[in-house]
Amino acid sequence: MRVRLPILFVLLLVLVPPPGVAAARPRAILMIRDFNNWLDLEYEYDGRESDNKDSKQSNSEHQLTQSYHFDMQYAVYNPRWLHGHLDLDLGLREEWYDGEVNGSGSDVSLENSYRVDGIIMDRRSTPINFFASSQTDSVNRSFDRNYDLTTDNYGIGVTFKNRVLPAHLSYLAVRSETDGLELDRVQKTRTYAADCTHTVRDFSLTELSYTRTEDDTSYMGDQPSEDNTSKEFDARNNLSWGEHMKRSYLSSVYRHRRDSGYNDLESTDWSESLLFKPGTALKIGLDYRYNKDETAGLERRDHRSQAWIEHQLYDSLTTRAWYRSRDSNFSSGEENEYSWLLGLAYQKLLPRQSLFNCGYSYEDGETDRDLDGGESFVIDERLLINIFGRNTRGAGGPGDRPDDS
Repeated sequence: MRVRLPILFVLLLVLVPPPGVAAARPRAILMIRDFNNWLDLEYEYDGRESDNKDSKQSNSEHQLTQSYHFDMQYAVYNPRWLHGHLDLDLGLREEWYDGEVNGSGSDVSLENSYRVDGIIMDRRSTPINFFASSQTDSVNRSFDRNYDLTTDNYGIGVTFKNRVLPAHLSYLAVRSETDGLELDRVQKTRTYAADCTHTVRDFSLTELSYTRTEDDTSYMGDQPSEDNTSKEFDARNNLSWGEHMKRSYLSSVYRHRRDSGYNDLESTDWSESLLFKPGTALKIGLDYRYNKDETAGLERRDHRSQAWIEHQLYDSLTTRAWYRSRDSNFSSGEENEYSWLLGLAYQKLLPRQSLFNCGYSYEDGETDRDLDGGESFVIDERLLINIFGRNTRGAGGPGDRPDDS
């Protein structure tokens, strides 16, 4: 009896804490709140019929989708230790199709998905957030067999909170797989990222970031796989000084990207932009941008600069002048552009909500081009392609039409 009483007292103290402690910090192995659930039913019918002198064709398709969803908020032991959100979907899709071209048949597929995310010690100096999700969809192809697409996502990140150099590290993995296509594929993507910022009051803001992405695509059968690695570094700095109406700004941006694998490309961008206000009526601007792209033995370098000055008198008369230049160097030659402008603009408010505007400007420019051969370096050109290599058409050929894709 003497042993049972202390044990009973300890159990009561653990299971039933004092009222003040229980109200201040609720604790349990698993806490659940905001539980929601519902059931969805969806029916879809699609039919098509054509009739001409030689033949008559008809196609029909019926789809019935049933899905159950529930979600909830959760916490483990203490909400300040670990809390997050959970979603779950369970679905079934039934399909019946009847056609004279692809025949008749039926198909039953599962459409399930889940997502769980959370944050560990969100009020500490190094909180950790994570998520995991998986989704299986049945992609509809009219009057033909559907195919399944499964996508898995996983990620984790940690934040370092401080006043000098706050930083964030993250990792993301994505895996997608098809089942039911003529050429099924498995694609994996892994992304590593790091970024940080530094602030000096309202004078300077500096941002740095680095990202590495690895892509791996493999195909079923004898089709060779494709690998690509992308590395990107970004740096940005913004300076501002002066009073409110005379505040000046200097912005610097640098970016370097390198892709290796099935798509070799290296590019560099650097820009400087200055807005200087020596007074409330006068503005002076200087802009410079450098761009370099290199791939497959081709190279392009581009230098662009601009200087401008603007004066505003009595909020009515604006005088503006600018000078621009562009020097482009290609593997096959070079191209240079120069231009300048001088303009006046007058604006006057009139009675009865009327406005009077007038202006005059004069612009003069010159372009010098010295290129050899018939090839030029083009970035971001739009092309029609087939991802599986079937029914491939050239870009801009005489038989290509926008609806051929």
